[in-house]
Amino acid sequence: MTQQLPATIEAEALAFARSKIAQFRDGSMLMAEASREFVRHVMRRAALLHPLHMMTLIDFARAGEPDADIVLRTLAIEIVDRGEPLPTTLGAYIMETIRGRVRQRPARKRKNNLLRDILIVAIIDEVSSRFGLMPTGRSPQRRSACSIVAEALHEAHMQLGYKDIESIWNRLGRAVAGVLGWALKPS
Repeated sequence: MTQQLPATIEAEALAFARSKIAQFRDGSMLMAEASREFVRHVMRRAALLHPLHMMTLIDFARAGEPDADIVLRTLAIEIVDRGEPLPTTLGAYIMETIRGRVRQRPARKRKNNLLRDILIVAIIDEVSSRFGLMPTGRSPQRRSACSIVAEALHEAHMQLGYKDIESIWNRLGRAVAGVLGWALKPS
C-alpha cells in the first residue's frame, strides 16, 4: 500500500523546486541562448582535447549543425591569429567552407534547450533525493518529483507540462542525475 505524501513534505518540495527554478531563471540559464552557449563551450572543449573529437565536430558541421560550424570557424580564427598552423582536419574544413561546400540547415529546437533540460533534471534529482520521492509516476496517493517540478515551472510561466518534464527526465535523467547535483547545492 502506498503512503500518502504528507502535505508539509509536498509543500516543502514545491517550495524548494520554485526556489531552484527562480535561481536559474534569474541568471537566464533556462533560456535558449544560454543553452546554445553551453553547447558551443562543450563542443569547443571536446574539439581541443583530441583530433577524433575535432573530426566528430567537423562531421556535425558538415551535416548542417550551425553551432559546430561557429565553434570551428572561431577556433580557426584564434589559431591563425596566434600564428600557429591549423590542424589538418580543421584546415580542410575551413577550405571546404570557403569553397562553399558546407551547407547550413536550421538548428533543432531540442538542442536549444539542452542546458535548460539538464538543469530541470538536476532539480528533479534533488527533489527526489531530498524529499524521498520517485522521479516519475502518478498516483492519487503520492506525487512524483516530475509533477512537483512541472507545477513549479508552470507557476514560473514556463510552458512545460508534466509530460514534457517526464520526457526530459526519461531522455536525460540517468545520464545527468547525480552528476550535476552539485550545481544545486548551496555554496
